[in-house]
Amino acid sequence: RRSKRTVAIFQGLLSAAIILLALAFVPLWGVKGAAIANMFSSLAYALILACLTRRVSGKWISIQTTGWLSAGALTLFAAKALVDLAGNFYWGILPTAMTSAICIFIYLRVVAKAKAEEVSA
Repeated sequence: RRSKRTVAIFQGLLSAAIILLALAFVPLWGVKGAAIANMFSSLAYALILACLTRRVSGKWISIQTTGWLSAGALTLFAAKALVDLAGNFYWGILPTAMTSAICIFIYLRVVAKAKAEEVSA
């Protein structure tokens, strides 16, 4: 939101992390290495974004927002486990739909909170 230069640096760091992690993990583990590289690049993205947010706003992400994000992640992990247990395509649709609904709810709560804080500031 702030400067084009900051966004360019952020995207550059992210792109470098994705490429370097893929170059490191794919030769070691093949396709699994690509998945691991993707996961670690997502973690790098979140870490870089948190640091950038702190630098721009002067605040860390609130405990409540972190809790909502954690709830979303746990919901996704639970849905993955339920789909694996179901074994059948049609029974896998139910946990996926429930997870989508819960994640949409969490997303809307976080966005509404952010908008409310932005208006009051």
